[in-house]
Amino acid sequence: MGAGGDVDRGSGRRADRGRGGARGPSDSIPTGDLINGVRWRTRTGAPWRDAPERCGPWDRVYDLFRRWQRDGTWARILTCLRPRRTRRA
Repeated sequence: MGAGGDVDRGSGRRADRGRGGARGPSDSIPTGDLINGVRWRTRTGAPWRDAPERCGPWDRVYDLFRRWQRDGTWARILTCLRPRRTRRA
C-alpha cells in the first residue's frame, strides 16, 4: 500500500507499525502542525493535496483527520469546546 503501511487482508486496514510507522522517527511531524493542516483545509474548503507544506505532507494531514473522525476524537473535542449550557440539548 505504499508509504502508509501494509494492509491487513482481513480488515482492509493498515497494519499498525507503532510510533513513526514506515516513515521512521526522523520523519515525525508535530501533531499541532497536522491539526493546523486540518483546520486550514476545513476553513478554506480546498483539496487535501493543496494543504500548505508547513503543515506536513497532505496525506499525513488527511490520515490524522480520518483516524480522529473514525474514533470520535473530533466529536469529543467539539463537545468540550461547546459552552456548557448548550451541551444538554
